[in-house]
Amino acid sequence: MSVVALLSGVTLIAVGVLIWRFKMVDILAGYKKDNKRNDKVLATMVGLALVLFGALLLVESLLIYKQMLIGTKAILTVVGTMVIGVSVVGIVASYYSNR
Repeated sequence: MSVVALLSGVTLIAVGVLIWRFKMVDILAGYKKDNKRNDKVLATMVGLALVLFGALLLVESLLIYKQMLIGTKAILTVVGTMVIGVSVVGIVASYYSNR
């Protein structure tokens, strides 16, 4: 389980950095080029949210590796973090795509 959290965290950090630093908002699902939207703010906020979410998963993978989270607690923590993290990133993307 720590490998899954580790790979998920690294992947989210990589995608977050691509969006944040290189302003690659084109890779966001449902993104359409629109002149009314501030793409720099959208890229910054979504990218940072993904980086923070990935860092949280890395911390969880370390806790699982050190056996501070074991068994059902580990599974529920990682799955709960993924569900809440995806929801938060979706809300942030939706909010800043309309500004």
